[in-house]
Amino acid sequence: MQPGPIYFKTPGKCAIFRVMCEGLRRQVDFLIDEAADTGKGENAIISYVHYYFNHHGLGDKDAHLNADNYTNKINCFLWYLVWRILMKLHQSIKRSYKVTFVSSLFEFARLVEKSSNTGVNKAQLVEMHDGRVIDPVYYWNSFLSPYFK
Repeated sequence: MQPGPIYFKTPGKCAIFRVMCEGLRRQVDFLIDEAADTGKGENAIISYVHYYFNHHGLGDKDAHLNADNYTNKINCFLWYLVWRILMKLHQSIKRSYKVTFVSSLFEFARLVEKSSNTGVNKAQLVEMHDGRVIDPVYYWNSFLSPYFK
């Protein structure tokens, strides 16, 4: 009967999803503990971008995005962007860490925030160690696919 994830001393894994707002000179790094990781699928990516717009955006009606590695997820992500325009959330949307030992997600968050001398980097935890979800992953594909082809 294992009491929990800290019973055995094993290195934890943490995924990172980064959004940079050049206008604000702020970068938000979503730190996803392996227990909260739902994979690199379209639902996770769209949920993090959605959270970013709602909690870190400036409320601008025009967005210019640079994104890579979306080749497998492009359709649903485009549906999401069209949905944002239809909901009048936007009017238009155009499309290095050194190796450091960290022992917790909170240490990783401090590392992210201290990685810039100008204070532009912001770490965003997705889930706390107690299981409390800060940024839930929604099933955007299921939600949007009935409305788009």
